[in-house]
Amino acid sequence: MDNSQETQPEYDFVAVEQQQQQQQQQSTGTTTASFQRDNLWLEKATDKFLSKNNNNFITMEDVHEVKGLMSAWARRASPLVVESLLKRIIDDMRAGNTAIFVSTRFYAIVSNR
Repeated sequence: MDNSQETQPEYDFVAVEQQQQQQQQQSTGTTTASFQRDNLWLEKATDKFLSKNNNNFITMEDVHEVKGLMSAWARRASPLVVESLLKRIIDDMRAGNTAIFVSTRFYAIVSNR
């Protein structure tokens, strides 16, 4: 494997984000350039949890990080990503990870999208 090539994220965040930005620009006439500078970091941080190669249980510290990621994606009007992050935590809980839990704040983030 050529180490000079970066691995592609499991989910095409860039395409979804661009589509949503175009829709927002068409409906409001504004741009969302302020979000662009943080997109790469946000995508990499999110992919860490949504990657199909990540079979490890997440910790409570990870849960707090996921909550922050969910909020960031909600501000970017990306409900599918927000729901995918919540699903990742719930799947871990169902798989027997008793060290983590979700609060009503998680569901508020999803529903307020």
